[in-house]
Amino acid sequence: MKNKEIFEKVLKLLSKKDYSEREIAEKFPSIPPSILDKLKKEKLIDDFSLCQKIVDKLKNKGKGYYYIIRELERRKINEKIIEDFKKKYDFEQEFERCKEILKKLKLKDKNAILLNLKGKGYSEQTIERLLGNEN
Repeated sequence: MKNKEIFEKVLKLLSKKDYSEREIAEKFPSIPPSILDKLKKEKLIDDFSLCQKIVDKLKNKGKGYYYIIRELERRKINEKIIEDFKKKYDFEQEFERCKEILKKLKLKDKNAILLNLKGKGYSEQTIERLLGNEN
């Protein structure tokens, strides 16, 4: 496959959905580095902004830290960007989101609350702090 064909196929793919650099490299193993560089330079592939989009979307859906990390890893976001996200993560904001979810859940059983929030990816510390405040 010629470079022009590869570039056009990648553009077609990117027109439907955002992909991380590694996802593109895995879908097109023969992609030349020059094309990847061009896509990055033109911001058609941007792991940082893709990370931000994923994080914002999942936070709005009521997902917690661990759920978000798993999704970033699944989408093959650059490890350095994931590490930066981990360092800057606001657990206080997560606690507030968790409180809002708890109000909506209207569950009384602590185990049901624990399972529900853990399934959404909230950290045990956040859940324990929340349940501790409920007493």
